[in-house]
Amino acid sequence: DIFTLLFYVNILLFEDNLDIVSNLTTLLSNNNYLVEYATTIKEALKKLNKTYSLVILDISLPDGLGTDLFLEIKKNHQVYVVSPLIEDSEETNLMTVKELQEKINAAFNNKIPIGILHGKMKNTEKEKIMNDFKDNKIKILISTTIIEIGVDVSNATLMVIFNAERFGLATLHQLRGRIGRNNLESKCLLI
Repeated sequence: DIFTLLFYVNILLFEDNLDIVSNLTTLLSNNNYLVEYATTIKEALKKLNKTYSLVILDISLPDGLGTDLFLEIKKNHQVYVVSPLIEDSEETNLMTVKELQEKINAAFNNKIPIGILHGKMKNTEKEKIMNDFKDNKIKILISTTIIEIGVDVSNATLMVIFNAERFGLATLHQLRGRIGRNNLESKCLLI
């Protein structure tokens, strides 16, 4: 009836795991939600031309990061993701550069160009990664604090810092300074 139709909510679900899609679609469809889904970035971009009340983007990403990453990439902006560690440490349960690379690649089905940067890399590797990021060939740069000083990429509008409690205020301030180097709205998320 017309009363029920007024209260339907349109949702776009972006998730490549079809079991999750099926379960969420069933759950939401039974509660006055109209659900569409996309399993690839290309599909999601096409469908975002419609108006949705809610967009759920790859719920497998840590801390809801998928929405922010996806929206910045859709605007052709670039993103820094910072981690305190390169590889797993048995002593801590912190996010690492390599773990974030795996999760973000999986979330975006390896469709978004991602680079990693850390101090254990050779100088030539670091220079190539930074030049590719500056040239917008890399959309998401996952790094340690090596980017803290001397990096200027004006197209970068989002910085996500994992385990931010591990960094001092001066370091956080320097990292945040890597974005907002243009007239575009920028934000820094501390996780």
